[in-house]
Amino acid sequence: MQIKIEISSALHSLIPLSGKNLSEDQWEVPEGSPARAVLDLLGLTQVQTMLILNKTAATENTFLKEGDTLKIFPLVSGG
Repeated sequence: MQIKIEISSALHSLIPLSGKNLSEDQWEVPEGSPARAVLDLLGLTQVQTMLILNKTAATENTFLKEGDTLKIFPLVSGG
């Protein structure tokens, strides 16, 4: 299925994909995949991230559907 993935530029240096255009609009993922599968695809499973699916907070266990937009941001804290 095709989904849109928007990746924060702060994460680009952590993604070990060779030859993949990270600003590509559409990505192919298996039907019924959880958001965790996208993190696996990008090599971001060891990075703490915040996920937004179609303008709503999501978790790694949230299932994706055709046409979804998944935004991935680094989780930051401060004090």
